[in-house]
Amino acid sequence: MHPASKESVAYDYSRFDNRKRVRDANEIKEYVPKKETRPAPKTNMFGKAVAFIAVMLVMSAIIMNYVKLTELSDQAYKLQQQYNALREEEAVLIAQKEQKFTLENVEKYAVQNLGMVKLDQSQITYVELTNPDKVEIADEEEQTSTFMRGFLKAFNVVVEYLN
Repeated sequence: MHPASKESVAYDYSRFDNRKRVRDANEIKEYVPKKETRPAPKTNMFGKAVAFIAVMLVMSAIIMNYVKLTELSDQAYKLQQQYNALREEEAVLIAQKEQKFTLENVEKYAVQNLGMVKLDQSQITYVELTNPDKVEIADEEEQTSTFMRGFLKAFNVVVEYLN
C-alpha cells in the first residue's frame, strides 16, 4: 500500500473545498510541452582567469608607463629651468668679464700695480731688413783633416740610413 501523498487523487480532499482560491489552484491545467532547452555551455573559468590577469597586467603596465612619463617630464622641466638660470648667470658673468678686461682697465692695472710705463720714442728700436742675408760656406779642406772628413761622411751615411 502506498502512503498518501498530494499527488494521489484518491486522497485529494481539496477537491471538495468550496473556496475559489483552492479550486483554481487544483484545476487540471492543459499540458503544454516544454520547449527544448539546450544546456548552457560550460564556461572555461581558467581561460577567463588568464584573460583577466592579462588585461590587469597590461593596464598596470600602461599606468606605470604614464607614471614614469610624468616623472621624466617633471625632471625635464626642472632641468630646463636650471639650464635657463645658468644661461642667465653666464650672460651676467660675460658682461662682468668684458667690463673688467677693457683696455683702459688693463692699462690702469699695469701702471698702478705692476709699475709699467708706456714706451716713448727713445725706447723704440727699428730693425731694417732691406739688405738680403748672405751665406758663406767655409772651405772643408782647410777646416778638417782627411780622417775627420771620412768619419763625418760615414756618420752622415748612418744618420741618413736611420732616418
